[in-house]
Amino acid sequence: MKKILFLMALAISVSAFAQKEEVMKKLQEYNFSNDFLTSSLKDADAEHFFNVKTTTINSSETKVEEGKFDPSKEIGERWILLSVDGGTPSKKDLKNYD
Repeated sequence: MKKILFLMALAISVSAFAQKEEVMKKLQEYNFSNDFLTSSLKDADAEHFFNVKTTTINSSETKVEEGKFDPSKEIGERWILLSVDGGTPSKKDLKNYD
């Protein structure tokens, strides 16, 4: 049973990867670059500021992150992590949030 589940998971992951490659090839045929798509789709037409508070609970810890979204900033700099568990976020926290 474990082997069957493993093979099914492997087949699904290979299929998903292959589909992504096919989609990217088709988009490149129409002169769409990956960078253009990323910058165009990610918050490109945002108009509203807002704050966000996220609580992540797993078996060993609870993590509370507070951040904000600022549409006046450049794309890629709009999401800002303000605190993690009430304290200053570490470099690792900032990298993971980005």
